[in-house]
Amino acid sequence: MKQMAPAVRSIVEKACKKETNRYGYGIWSHHILFVVKYGKLLAQELEADPEIVEIAALLHDYASIKEESLTPEHHLHSAQEAEKILRSLGYPEDTITAVKQCIVSHRGSINHPCRCSTIHRLGVED
Repeated sequence: MKQMAPAVRSIVEKACKKETNRYGYGIWSHHILFVVKYGKLLAQELEADPEIVEIAALLHDYASIKEESLTPEHHLHSAQEAEKILRSLGYPEDTITAVKQCIVSHRGSINHPCRCSTIHRLGVED
């Protein structure tokens, strides 16, 4: 499946280039690419699945990029969009579920139960 992450990357970058994206292309070049970069480093450090982290990082703000009105709950809408995209690309259900969990829980301003066994393994509390 690793060869499919570029397809996700292309979909997100294309959405970032659209005039309807209120954030402009900078959300791609100055936000998403950095989230991907540092997400991959953290995945390596925490022994997380790098593919799931990369895909979740690419798609975490996707809904608000596509439609400004979805911004307040973009974490929920982005997870739904991720499911559609990943299913259309033939990703397995366990990958889709993991990516959705990452996206839903990415908002620091909302308290979500921790579902990451790696965090618990490292002794960090919820």
